Amino acid sequence: IASKSDELTKLPDDIFGFFGVNPFSIALVEDSGNFKMNGILQCKEGLQRGATHFFGRSLVGCYAAALAGVPSVLEHHTPVRAGLEPVASDLFRQRSFRGLIVISHGLKDFYLKQFPQLKGRIYVLPDAADPPVLGESTFALAAIPRTHTKVGYSGHLYPGKGAEIMLQLAARLPHVSFHVLGGYEDDVSSWQSKAAGLPNIVFYGFRPPRDVSAFLSAIDIAIAPYLRRVHIPKGKREVSAWMSPLKLFEYMAHGL
Repeated sequence: IASKSDELTKLPDDIFGFFGVNPFSIALVEDSGNFKMNGILQCKEGLQRGATHFFGRSLVGCYAAALAGVPSVLEHHTPVRAGLEPVASDLFRQRSFRGLIVISHGLKDFYLKQFPQLKGRIYVLPDAADPPVLGESTFALAAIPRTHTKVGYSGHLYPGKGAEIMLQLAARLPHVSFHVLGGYEDDVSSWQSKAAGLPNIVFYGFRPPRDVSAFLSAIDIAIAPYLRRVHIPKGKREVSAWMSPLKLFEYMAHGL
């Protein structure tokens, strides 16, 4: 169950082919424009479809499920959003709440300090990656003359993700090609402008998730040059203390 956010409505009709996965049942709920109401609508849709358990990233959705007496599990990658602490505190006291999943021990310690009632019901499951999925993509790296080693980065280009480092490396290592996959259009345009004059770095922008394995399989070295402070979309939240970078696991899954 998911709300029809702007990102989802922009996807092609073949959403499963876009991600390179086998089809499964999915229900999209109309986006109300209010994330709290979206969570409630997702819970309602799930109950109507006969759900017996709830698992998700929506604090409000899991809270609604718990209040309905349906076992629920919440997964969070950052602290509770400001203003929702009372909702979280009450959720964590519900008998039907089965536990909180976080992706780092630092985040677990933070939650236990803020919500001691979570003791015994909080679990650390660091990010992981599936084995490479090949044959689902026709993606190919751009050929850059007079370079013999291909270095790649896959991910967003938010502040702190390390695009600054990649530009510095490209300037110092003209015999190495740098390939950057991902990023919102505005971020990509900004970094392309800053990289003007560096012929050995290419920004591919956002590509379907099915292209990631093809990209990673084509490079020699993968980098994750995160800075000391890392922000999530639009720079609203700083997350360096809680990170479990998915890209590192994807790089390792590809033997890089």
